[in-house]
Amino acid sequence: MSRILMRSLCFLLLAAGLLTACSKKKSGNGPAKPQEQGLVVTLTDVSETTPTAAPGASYPFSVNVTSTMPAQGVTVTVEVKTQAGTVIPQPPMPPQTGTPIQVTLVDLPELKTCTVTITIASVNDPEKNSVTKTFVITNKTDGPGN
Repeated sequence: MSRILMRSLCFLLLAAGLLTACSKKKSGNGPAKPQEQGLVVTLTDVSETTPTAAPGASYPFSVNVTSTMPAQGVTVTVEVKTQAGTVIPQPPMPPQTGTPIQVTLVDLPELKTCTVTITIASVNDPEKNSVTKTFVITNKTDGPGN
């Protein structure tokens, strides 16, 4: 009786192993994509630790990708919000393949402090390869001609 039980158990284990092996899905067509180097980014002409002073309603700065630039480039998304939470729309940027990347903030409100969040993401793998930087900026002017 135990011999029949052992054979049945071996058969069940073998069948389960075959079902598991045969049910594996293929992982795509062709070889796996090489993994990109993680993005490393620095900002020029702004401070991430102390507020930056803008001399007017617009302010240019640079984003430097110091790691290897992904083959298809990066997207740059800029969000500017006042302390009250009002979003100040910024012009969209096309994908970038060179560094430094020139960014100009626009429509900064007079005598107000804003938080700028800039996200740099690989065009090829934005979910796994992105960097977000944040800094504070204040437009120090109080109107045209002042």
